[in-house]
Amino acid sequence: PLSKGERERLRRLEKEWERKKLARIKENARLKSEGKETHRYKSKKQEKTERKIASLRARRRRRAHDFNEQISNDLAKNHSRIVFEDLSLEKMTRSARGTVDAPGKNVTQKAGMNRVMREKAGAQLKLRTDQKVIRHGHLTFEVPAPYTSVTCCVCGHVDKQNRASRDLFRCVKCGYEAHADSNAAINIRERGIKLVLAGGTPVAAHQGTNLGPTLVGAEPGAVGAGQGCGNEETGTSAVEGAA
Repeated sequence: PLSKGERERLRRLEKEWERKKLARIKENARLKSEGKETHRYKSKKQEKTERKIASLRARRRRRAHDFNEQISNDLAKNHSRIVFEDLSLEKMTRSARGTVDAPGKNVTQKAGMNRVMREKAGAQLKLRTDQKVIRHGHLTFEVPAPYTSVTCCVCGHVDKQNRASRDLFRCVKCGYEAHADSNAAINIRERGIKLVLAGGTPVAAHQGTNLGPTLVGAEPGAVGAGQGCGNEETGTSAVEGAA
């Protein structure tokens, strides 16, 4: 939502705000120890920095909202079946800080990931799509999320080693290679097709079986080899004419 320059400016302002906050706390502690009257909690410069930070964050929210409005409108208007992963975003964005007795791991990295996920406002995208499909007579579906990122969309092989890196998917069985998000989006699409063909019965992959998603209630051969297209930007897939 924010440009590279805007993100850098926001980062500098947030650091500046923290420095001013700590400086005011130390100054008040010194004055209190000397028996003098302390200053107010925030300085005028700190409040000015806060307003600048609030302005950039509001701009980020407006852009995310506008993006979600445009994408949800396109999905609801131009696709009769829209498929989302059934994700618990609230649990996914929980802090990894842990407790004093059991501190978390990679807390800083997890905090950064949580911040990015919240900025994308994925729950808002799904909510607005669900609201808009009604006026067009279309439908939205949710498919189970487990193993969409480690399942090969060509041969159906399920293996954690298929994720060569964060962005690269390389099947250890058939050698299929693609961007990890694109492969996952195709899997979401195929699960959505099977869900429609099964009359709404959930389908999911199972680790260790290497058979891909289970096809429940669909005719044999009704679903293709998994070639398709997905939206790697939003994590959704549109299914045309699946039912």
